[in-house]
Amino acid sequence: MNETDQPKPFYRRREFQGTLSKAGKNIDDLHFTIEYAENKPDKIKATIVGNRTESDRISALMRQGAPYAEIRSKAYEGCYEIIRSSKAIIKQAQNRHWPNEYGDRMVGKICDIELQELKIDISVDNKDRDERGICFYLAGPRSFWALHWSRTRSYTGAANIKIDPLQIDIPNPIQAKIELSPNFLYSPIRLEDGKEAEATDYVLIIEIKTDLLIEDLSDSDFINSAIQIADDLTLLASFASRKHIKWFRYDYYSPKRIRHFVRYISESFVDDVYFGDLLIMPGEAKEFIQSSIINLQNLREKKFDLFLPIINVLNGHESQYLEQQFILYFMSLEKLKDMYAIDRNINSNFSNNSEKNKILRDIRKLIRDQLRDAKSQPIVDKINELNRPSIWSLVDSLLSEQSVEWKDLYPNDVAKPSFFNTRNALVHSANEIDGELLFYETYRVQTIVERLILKLLGWKNIYRSGSFHTDSLAKGPGGN
Repeated sequence: MNETDQPKPFYRRREFQGTLSKAGKNIDDLHFTIEYAENKPDKIKATIVGNRTESDRISALMRQGAPYAEIRSKAYEGCYEIIRSSKAIIKQAQNRHWPNEYGDRMVGKICDIELQELKIDISVDNKDRDERGICFYLAGPRSFWALHWSRTRSYTGAANIKIDPLQIDIPNPIQAKIELSPNFLYSPIRLEDGKEAEATDYVLIIEIKTDLLIEDLSDSDFINSAIQIADDLTLLASFASRKHIKWFRYDYYSPKRIRHFVRYISESFVDDVYFGDLLIMPGEAKEFIQSSIINLQNLREKKFDLFLPIINVLNGHESQYLEQQFILYFMSLEKLKDMYAIDRNINSNFSNNSEKNKILRDIRKLIRDQLRDAKSQPIVDKINELNRPSIWSLVDSLLSEQSVEWKDLYPNDVAKPSFFNTRNALVHSANEIDGELLFYETYRVQTIVERLILKLLGWKNIYRSGSFHTDSLAKGPGGN
C-alpha cells in the first residue's frame, strides 16, 4: 500500500494515530493506514509509517507470544470515531538503514499488518431515525437469488433504480424484518488522461431491522442475534446453491451509533452458478430457507448441529480431487451418524458398563492365553473398539428412520453400499483404487448426504437430481 496513491476502486482507506498492542505490551502514537474492500471479500491491510526507534519496538513486539496483536485508534476530546481490531497479524517489521546522524528524524513505512477483522464505531445523533438495522454484504453466486430490479439512466446521467426486495419471513426472537436486495456501489476512477470517471458495482445485502426499543433489546444483543440469523440464512443458501455464500462485512445503524465491521474470509466465491448444478432452484430458494431455518435452529438446540456436515459437503464440492471429495462427503455422513447415535443413545454395543467391562476383560484374557507373546498386545489395544457400533449399522438405522433411500444408487440386489469398503481402502490402506469406481462412489455418498440433510431440514423433495444423475449411478460399478 502506497500512502501517496489513491485507493483502488471500491476500496476504503482510513488514516489515524493509534496504539499497537500485543501480550500486554503497547506502542502508542503510531501512524496507521488501513485499507479494505467494499464490494468483495479481500485481505484487510494496514501499514505503519514511523522512525527507526518505532521500527525496533515493533520488531520486539512481534516476538511476544500472543497469536494476535491489537490496534486501537487514539481517543481525544471531540472524537466521534473509534477504529479497532483485536485480530491483527504483524507480517513484517522493516528495519530501515537510515544514517545514524539523522536519528529518528527520518520516517517511512516500517510495518505491514493483515487484519482478520476491523471494527469502526461512529457516534451520531440522528433524532429522525427510530428503527435500528444491520446490512450484511454477501459474497457468492448472485444468480441463485430470485431478485427483480431495474436500473435505467436518464438523459442527465442520473441512475434510476427500482428494486423489488425479497422479503424473508421467519420467526425470530428480535421481531426482525428481513429483506434481501442489491446495494449499488459507486467509486471514482482516474483515467490515463487525468480525467475521472465512475465505476459501478453491486453487492447483495441482507438487511435486518427491528422496532424494539433499546430498553427491551440492547445494541449488542440485536447485533449478535442478527449475525446468527444471517449466518443461518447464508449456510442454507450455500447448501442449496452448492457454493459458498457468506457475509464479509456489515453496516449497523441506530439513532446513536453507526458501526462498520469488516472480516477476512478465505473461501473462494463465484458470482454466478449454472442452474443445473443447484440443489434447490432459485424459484424455490425463499420457500426452502423459510421452511428449513426453523428445523436448523431446533436441531441445533438439541445438539444436532448441521453446520459442520454442511460445511464438509461444501468443501467437498470445492475440492479438485475425487479422493478429497469422497473423504469430505464421508466425513459429513459420519458426523450425522455420530450425532444420531448420541441422540438415540445407541452409541454403544453394550447395555451398561458392567456388562462391557466383564465381556472385554474375558476377551483380553482369552487373547493373552492364546498368544503368550508380544503379538497379543496390538490385538488387546483394539478391544475397546468392540464397544463402538459399526458405521453401517448406525447409518442404516439413520437412513431407515428418516426414510431416505440409497438402493436406487446401486445395481439391483445390493445389500449394503460398497462405499464403506471404498472408504476403508482409501483411509486405511495404501492400495490403489479404481478411478471409475471412486468416481461413482463419490457421487453416491454426496447424494445420500444431501438427501439426509434435506430430510432433516424438512424439505419436501429430497430426490431431485444430484450432480450426477441417479440413473447413471445405478448403472456404475459398485455393490456387494
